[in-house]
Amino acid sequence: MHPLHKLSLTALTTIALVGAATSASAQTYDLQTAFEVAQPTPFNPIGDFTLGYYSTGFDAATFVPFEFFSENGYNTPMDVFSRATNSDPNVFYNDSGAVVNMYGFTQQPGQVSLGPFNFTAVVRFTAPATADYQINTAYYRIQGGGNTTATADVRIVGTVPVLATNSLGSGLAGVSGFSYSGIHTIAQGNYVDFSLGNGSATTSLQATLTVVPEPASALLLALGVGGLMARRRRS
Repeated sequence: MHPLHKLSLTALTTIALVGAATSASAQTYDLQTAFEVAQPTPFNPIGDFTLGYYSTGFDAATFVPFEFFSENGYNTPMDVFSRATNSDPNVFYNDSGAVVNMYGFTQQPGQVSLGPFNFTAVVRFTAPATADYQINTAYYRIQGGGNTTATADVRIVGTVPVLATNSLGSGLAGVSGFSYSGIHTIAQGNYVDFSLGNGSATTSLQATLTVVPEPASALLLALGVGGLMARRRRS
């Protein structure tokens, strides 16, 4: 085979292998996207996210998945998940394409929110594979009122302490929230919980988990480049 043909074959093989390794390891799990994919009739779980609540305080061992779903919960054009029909706590998803106003809070199109109402509402992510995950999440209180407080937690179930916790104070909507970002190893089948409790402040939730590319991808690329250089010198 002509040296240039060997060079081209090596380059194509290297590119294909690196591309495969990178694409396989860069999987992203996004809560809002999971809801979008699940339309028009989402059921629990939503992709790799399970919606539910803690039956006791902030005890993750008492997690119970929501069993009830309504496409027009509380007489609104929103998807509502709950432990009973029109009963607290809730996870809301606005799939109406328009702004929805209900019970003192405004939900934007495509927005996911947690309504604890003196329970603890939870979105639980189940890791489909053991890997390092970049966790990015943001809570933003959308319900106002003098006593609408709540506590937001982000935790890998079974580890202590929680990754992040923040009290969303009382007052006007839109003035309280927090975000968290970090890389953590999560074993296949283990959970990351995004929860909201200790109050009644309906709060929007954004949650994205991205698998961090393994070092093997970078090593494969280096080996491929080295092979190309060696063949080039021999030719």
